[in-house]
Amino acid sequence: MRTQVTITPEKFHHERPISDVPDVYNIDKSELNKRCKYIHRFRQTLRSQFRSQYLGQLRQQSIKIYNTQPINVDEIVLLEDNNKRRSYWNLARVLKVIPGQDGQIRLDLIKTENSELLRPEHRLHRLVGKSSSENWG
Repeated sequence: MRTQVTITPEKFHHERPISDVPDVYNIDKSELNKRCKYIHRFRQTLRSQFRSQYLGQLRQQSIKIYNTQPINVDEIVLLEDNNKRRSYWNLARVLKVIPGQDGQIRLDLIKTENSELLRPEHRLHRLVGKSSSENWG
């Protein structure tokens, strides 16, 4: 009788220990191929479920946090640019927040190194850490 092993995420990163491998001489080629295909499909399914469910849930949580804490005036933010990598996005300071008709902040007047721009709130990204007013005095 085999003991049941708890499945953990760590199990999917590593192959089974050699002691768990069945005797190869007792398995024919077709069974081995079938088992290999099954394991491959199983791993692919788990990966896709992990990406869609767990990572999607994390994203939803971060969106909830982001929506409950709007960007404030004088906060330093990264200005999203689809043509550049995130490490090359420009820094900007929020000069004014502009709410929409529903009261939610929709636009921000920001000051970059060279100009002042109006940008949608969802295109601005907070820097991690303390608020900019505490960092910049």
